[in-house]
Amino acid sequence: MDDVKKKTVKNGISKRGVLGDGQPKIVIPYDQVRKLARLQCTQQEIADTLDISVDTLQRDERFMELYRRGMSHGRMSVRRAQYRAMLQGNQTMLVWLGKQYLGQRDSHEFTGAGGAPLIPEIKDDLELGRRAAYMLTLEAIAKAKRKEPSNA
Repeated sequence: MDDVKKKTVKNGISKRGVLGDGQPKIVIPYDQVRKLARLQCTQQEIADTLDISVDTLQRDERFMELYRRGMSHGRMSVRRAQYRAMLQGNQTMLVWLGKQYLGQRDSHEFTGAGGAPLIPEIKDDLELGRRAAYMLTLEAIAKAKRKEPSNA
């Protein structure tokens, strides 16, 4: 009887085969783990697919190694596909890969004429008052154009 149970578990016919007393032996299908990890599945997703708890999987050294390697291989596959897309003329991919691997970035600089700031610094309270009056005047003109009654 023990030989039958061991063969069943050894051949992977059953995820769980009772080996003596106590908890049933959980058999992790490592080939499936490898495939799911290459697809960038999370440990929770793999656990749900295999009907095995995440804690049980994380305690298994072989699972953790296969998971790490599978995730790494999956990332390489994505990178390879992106590189192929770039070589085929995908401009968006070319820009994205430049940002990822070459440290390139979009530059957004907002300056006035000759590199001066768009809004000059306010030097004193008098200048602040003049600006406020100017802004109120612009607002009043805009309201008049919309034919809204003013509150004044």
